[in-house]
Amino acid sequence: MYDVIVVGAGPAGSMTAKTAAERGLDVLLLERELEVGVPDKCGEFLPSLQEMRRLAPDVRDLEGLFDPPDYCIVNRTKHVKFVFPNEVEITVHFRGLVLERKLYDKHLTNEAARAGAEVATLTSVVDLLDGGEGVRAKNTDGVIDIPAKVVVAADGAYSLVARRAGLPVSRDPMDYGVGYQYEMVNVDHDPDYVDMYLGEDIAPGSYAWIIPKGEDVANVGTGARAPYMKAGMSIRDYQRNFGEDHPLSS
Repeated sequence: MYDVIVVGAGPAGSMTAKTAAERGLDVLLLERELEVGVPDKCGEFLPSLQEMRRLAPDVRDLEGLFDPPDYCIVNRTKHVKFVFPNEVEITVHFRGLVLERKLYDKHLTNEAARAGAEVATLTSVVDLLDGGEGVRAKNTDGVIDIPAKVVVAADGAYSLVARRAGLPVSRDPMDYGVGYQYEMVNVDHDPDYVDMYLGEDIAPGSYAWIIPKGEDVANVGTGARAPYMKAGMSIRDYQRNFGEDHPLSS
C-alpha cells in the first residue's frame, strides 16, 4: 500500500508528490497522458520569482515553482500591456518568464521522481476505492486497484477524484473558462511585452493574449466565460477572429 497517491502530474501534482517523497512517504504519481506536459493547457507565462516574492511575501518555498531551470525558459519579459476596447492602453512594469511548458512540467515531474516518487503515465483514474483508500485506475494492462492511505486530487478543474470523494465542486459556469491558443510564427511583437486584450467582442468575461516566446514566435490565445459568449460563437471563433483581425497577431 502506498502512503500517498497523487492523481495528475501537472505542477501542483508534481510538487505535492515531490514534497511528500522528500518527507519519506511512499508516493505514486499518476498521469493519464503518455507524455507529461502534453498537450499544453496554458499561455506559458509565469511571474518571475522576484515578482512573486513581492506579491506573496508570506508564502514559503516559492523557489520550487517560480525559479525554473534556464532550459525551460524561452523568454524573459519586462512589461505587461493591457489593451481596452476603447483603445486605451495601460502598461505596467512586471517581470515575467515565458516557458516551454512541456519542458517545465517534465522538470517538475523529474524532481518528484528524484525525491523518490514513483511515476506512472498512461494511467487514468476511473474511481476511488471504498472509503477513499486508494484508486481504481486504467492503464495499458487493464483496470487495476491501487490501495493508498491518502489520495490527492490534482486532476484539474473538473476533478473526477474530488467528485468521487464527495468534495464540493462548483457547477457555476462563471467559475470556469474556456480557452484556445496557437503557437504562431512571424509575429511582429516586442519580446519584452506581454499583451492582454480585454473586451466582450474579443474575449467575453476573460482576455486574449500575445505572449512572446522570443524573436517572431508567440503564444497567441483567447479565453472566455460561456455565459458571456454570443449565441452561435465558439471559443474557436473568438480565437480565429483575434488571430485574423489583430495586426500584431496575424
